[in-house]
Amino acid sequence: NLISGNKELLLDFFSLDKIKNINSYTTSLKENKDNYEPISESRCILLDYIGLYNLRNICYMISILQQFFNIASFRFGILNARDNVEPLPDENIKDDNLLHQLQRMFTFLQLSKRGDFAPTDFVYSFKDLDNKPTDINVQCDASEFLSRFMEKVEFMLKKTKYKYLMKGIFNGETCSQLICKNGCGSIKNRFEELIFLSLDIKNVSTLKESLEKYIS
Repeated sequence: NLISGNKELLLDFFSLDKIKNINSYTTSLKENKDNYEPISESRCILLDYIGLYNLRNICYMISILQQFFNIASFRFGILNARDNVEPLPDENIKDDNLLHQLQRMFTFLQLSKRGDFAPTDFVYSFKDLDNKPTDINVQCDASEFLSRFMEKVEFMLKKTKYKYLMKGIFNGETCSQLICKNGCGSIKNRFEELIFLSLDIKNVSTLKESLEKYIS
């Protein structure tokens, strides 16, 4: 609240002094009263969080997006990235640029005084395999959305200076070992890159148990 109305403090806080269009985000946010101004329930002052409004059946999506927003290095990279693609001049046509909509959503989550933000335009920009906007009436698999989201983010950052953002934060490796049990003692290792792990949580009580089950 101390910096939300002061451009100079905002630039200093986010270290965005070289970004030319920071005004477009803060101005757009304040002009959009539906998502900036409080209606009934305002931003949680205690935790300084706001939520993402569930448009219908997109809980799988918003739970993951909130986690990405709360990874500071990822949020910083997204807000700093510039694809040099100008927003559409016609306000009646939705901008389906996923990077623009992700930046817009993160800005609202950072600055809005409301209790939640409706990700309508982000959902429109997140196209399915047939290049159609996400159907909010269909409940989808969270891990499938996670995989597609990370692929799309990595692709849209390719032409920016943050093209290694995803690998820099999330990249890892798995190692599969083939061990000879006939006395020769030889070991063959096969390494594979990964960007996330799908772990079984059924009948396990800790992350350590789940990881042990994964490699068993």
